[in-house]
Amino acid sequence: MELDSLRSLREKVTLRHAIIREFLAEFLGTFVLILFGCGSVAQAVLSRGALGEPLTIHIGFTTGVMLAVYVSGGVSGNRIIHTCIA
Repeated sequence: MELDSLRSLREKVTLRHAIIREFLAEFLGTFVLILFGCGSVAQAVLSRGALGEPLTIHIGFTTGVMLAVYVSGGVSGNRIIHTCIA
C-alpha cells in the first residue's frame, strides 16, 4: 500500500513538460551562481577587507559557476559543459 501511494505521489509531482523542467533548472542554476558570487562580494565589502580579498571573490564566483553547472547540467541546455566537467 505504501509503495503504491509513493508511486502515485511521484506521478503527481513529476513535471511532464520539458520547457518547465528546463526553466526550473536554469532558475536554480542562476540562483546558485548569484548566491555564491554575490555572497563572496558582500563578504569582502561588508567586512571592509578584513575577511575578504579579491581571491575570495574569484573563488566564490568559481564555486558558483561549478555548482550551477552541476545543479542544472542534467536538465538544461548545458549538457556539453556538464559532461566535460564530470
